[in-house]
Amino acid sequence: MRLILAVLAAALGALSGAASASAEARASRLLATVGPGSKITVTDARGQKITTIKSGIYAILVRDRSSRENFHLIQPDPLLVNKTGLRYVGTATWHIRLQRGVYRYVSDAQPSKVRGSFRVI
Repeated sequence: MRLILAVLAAALGALSGAASASAEARASRLLATVGPGSKITVTDARGQKITTIKSGIYAILVRDRSSRENFHLIQPDPLLVNKTGLRYVGTATWHIRLQRGVYRYVSDAQPSKVRGSFRVI
């Protein structure tokens, strides 16, 4: 009986891992960049600035190139927080389900100057 349960648990784990890998493979890619200096952008795979985008699962590659600025994605749901640290320099990948609404992105160091937004439809 324990052997059967162990086999079932392993099979379920493999299926959930495959589903997760499959979802990541289907995710559209976006590039979020902050720095050098006071520059912040979100672009698609072709390098075009995002202003409107379809809802769905996205892999967002965040390139933080400034030790004075950070990248902070402000989502319609205030409980969901994605941001890099103010002194952080490096890359991160966020897998996010973008839902309808307006998404803003800012640097917490200068939120009134270093900012942008896009609409998810």
